[in-house]
Amino acid sequence: METQVRTPQMVFMQPQRLVVPLFQRPYVWNEENQWEPFWNDIVRLADRVLNRPPDKHHPHFLGAVVLQQVQRQTGQMQERTIIDGQQRLTTLQLLLDALHAELISVGALPPAMRIEPLVTNAEPFCSKPEDRFKVWPTNRDRPAFNAVMGAKPPVDYDAIGYREERMVEAHRFFSEQARDWLALSGPEAVGARATAIETVVRELLQVVVIDLTIDENAQEIFETLNARGAQLTAADLIKNFIFQRLMEAGTNVEDAYQRNWKEFETGFWETEISVGRLRYPRSSIFLNHWLIARTGEEVVAREVFDRFKRFADHDARLPMTRLIVQFTTRHASTASSSPAHQRTPGLSTGSGSSAIALVCSRAKSSNRSCSACSIPKSRQFRTPNSLRHWMWLRVGWFAGCSCAQPRRTTTRWSPSSSRRCVARIERTPAT
Repeated sequence: METQVRTPQMVFMQPQRLVVPLFQRPYVWNEENQWEPFWNDIVRLADRVLNRPPDKHHPHFLGAVVLQQVQRQTGQMQERTIIDGQQRLTTLQLLLDALHAELISVGALPPAMRIEPLVTNAEPFCSKPEDRFKVWPTNRDRPAFNAVMGAKPPVDYDAIGYREERMVEAHRFFSEQARDWLALSGPEAVGARATAIETVVRELLQVVVIDLTIDENAQEIFETLNARGAQLTAADLIKNFIFQRLMEAGTNVEDAYQRNWKEFETGFWETEISVGRLRYPRSSIFLNHWLIARTGEEVVAREVFDRFKRFADHDARLPMTRLIVQFTTRHASTASSSPAHQRTPGLSTGSGSSAIALVCSRAKSSNRSCSACSIPKSRQFRTPNSLRHWMWLRVGWFAGCSCAQPRRTTTRWSPSSSRRCVARIERTPAT
C-alpha cells in the first residue's frame, strides 16, 4: 500500500484507466450539496491567484480515494479499480472536461491544452474507443458519460440527449459556471482569468491517493475507512470550517476559540439527546435549529454542515469573525449586528444573560414555577436575539428546564407556529 498526496495533474496526467466496479452505486452527486460548494471553493482559490499572484496559495483538500492495481500485460495501458472515491474522481473529470471546452470557446488555447491530457488518453495508448477516458463509470452511467465527455466543444447539451442524467447535468453546470466566471471582468481579462482557474484545477486541488497492490484486501481497507471509528458530528465539521476560514483571514484563532467556541466543547453540549428515534449531541441540534431560525428553511440533520457552509459563503454576507459571534456571543453588542427585522424588543441578551435565564424571566412574570434557576452557569449558553422564535419553544426542553414546557403550543415545530407563539410571549412584559 502506498499513500500519497496528489493533485489532479499528478493523478490524471499519465495514460491510464480508473474503472468504477459494477457493484458500486451510480453517480449521485448533485448541484446543491456537491457541485456548487465545490465550484465555490475553486472560485475562491482562483480569485486569490488573480489578486495575489506571487503569494504561496494553500491547496484545497478534496478527500481520499482508494485505488487498486489491475494486472495487465506488458505494454498495455495501466488500469486501476476505484475502491473508494468514485464520486470525487468522476466529478473532477466532468469539471475538467467542461472547463476545457469553455477555454477553447474563449480562445484560451494554452490553458486548454494543459488540461486536455488530464481528461483524454493519447490515441496511441488506446485499443478500444472507451480507452480514451481516464475514468470509466459503472454500467448505468456509461451511456451518459460517453455522450457528454465525447461531445465536441461547444457542447450542445440538447443534442447529445440524456438531459435528465446527473452526469450531463453536472457537466452543464460546470460549463455554465466557468463561462460566466471567465467573462466576469470583460474580454480584456479573459486570458488572466483562464490561466488562474486552470492553475487551480490542475495544481491547487489535492486528494490523498491510497494505492493498493493487486493482492491486498480492498474490502477490508474500504470498511476500515468508512465504517469504523467515530463519525464526525455537524458541530465538528462546522468548527473545522469556521476556524479554517479564520486562519485564512489571519485571525487569532486561539483567542477566537476561547471567546466563542470553548463552551461548545463541554460535557453538557457534547451529551447526546434523543430527537425522534435518533440521538445527536446538543451542540449539533442547537446549530441545526439556529440555521433554521436564520434561513427560515427546513434543514434536516444530515444537511446541517452543507447548509451552514452555503449560508456562511452566500447568505450571511458577514466575515467569519462576525458570523461566529452570532451564535456564540456572551454580549449584548451582538444583537446590534443583526438586521433590524431580526431584533425583538424586550429580548436583549445582556452580558451574563442566557437563553435559560430569559425563559425563566418570562415564566416568573406569569407566576409559573421554574426549576431552571438551579441549573449551573456552566450549563447555560448565551444566545443572540436571532434565535428568538426557536428559543421559546425549545430551550426549556433542550436544557431540562420545565418552565418552558407549558409554552409549547404544538408538537410539530414550524416557523409559522413558532412566530405565533413568540407573538403571544412578547406581549407579556419581562420582569
